Amino acid sequence: MILDTYRTETDAFVFVVLNTNRRLPKLPLGTIYPLDVIESIITEAQTEGVVRHGQSNLLAAILLGVVLQPVVLATLGRPGALDLPTDPSLDAIITQAALVAVGRSS
Repeated sequence: MILDTYRTETDAFVFVVLNTNRRLPKLPLGTIYPLDVIESIITEAQTEGVVRHGQSNLLAAILLGVVLQPVVLATLGRPGALDLPTDPSLDAIITQAALVAVGRSS
């Protein structure tokens, strides 16, 4: 899971999260973007009826945001604001929020 990688490679993970938006436009043509991978998974899940209908790249961005924003808060927030690095019990809350964000609408 994404948060496991955050815990095992914290400095590298934070560097990527904080610098990706600035560096992605400079990548060579044909580069597979992380959001594209998530979007393809979302599209497949939409076909299977697991994920709500809607623009798949928007849903992918929402899913990624729900997962990554706690990392940003834990890294850049005031000390102790979110103890994400050492409290894996928070993973369930983040995962549930991500699934609710893209899950089937009633």
